[in-house]
Amino acid sequence: MSNRVECDKCKAKLNLNKIPIEYKFLGEIRIRFFRCSECHEKFLIDVTDKQTREKQFEYAKLGTYQKQLMESVNKDNLEAIEQLTLKNNDKMEVLLKEIKVTKAKLKEEYLCKL
Repeated sequence: MSNRVECDKCKAKLNLNKIPIEYKFLGEIRIRFFRCSECHEKFLIDVTDKQTREKQFEYAKLGTYQKQLMESVNKDNLEAIEQLTLKNNDKMEVLLKEIKVTKAKLKEEYLCKL
């Protein structure tokens, strides 16, 4: 994945690793964006509400748990770990879907408030 993008407005080549991320808060809504270093046009990264950030935190916790499960596999617990992994994957899939849907709605709603 490239860390370079082109500004839609002035066509400047931007290195995303060198551009600071900015935040705007509207109550419990957090808008993350960056500005073109040449023309200062704003580009939306994402919009989240409190519930979505909590779901993102839960998703990250489940990912850590998944990693721990995989590291603890041995021949004696393989079947039990497999069952826990499947349940964990199901929870993660549901959370990820909910996060994506909510973020898309919020992005559409708050794009003009950037």
